[in-house]
Amino acid sequence: SLVAGRELEAEQARRRGYSTTRDSIVPGIHAVAGPVFGPASGSQRRLLGVVALLGPSAVFDLARSGPNVRALLDVTRRFGEAVSRAGVPAR
Repeated sequence: SLVAGRELEAEQARRRGYSTTRDSIVPGIHAVAGPVFGPASGSQRRLLGVVALLGPSAVFDLARSGPNVRALLDVTRRFGEAVSRAGVPAR
């Protein structure tokens, strides 16, 4: 079912730390998105937002070891660290 498929996609994204889409939202466009976490509140990380990169499917690499996913994961990690250092309170 559609719901079961979406739940599986969400679980895979949680495990990997990012999500991808290939030509499914906009034909000819691939995308990768990752969460930005701020300071933890108890044992839970605080989700601040999401960063997404999009590009033409003919040239946009979605491999974990590729430049787009590596750059995304680096940016989301650094952004979360910067927010934490800035003292944004956990809620």
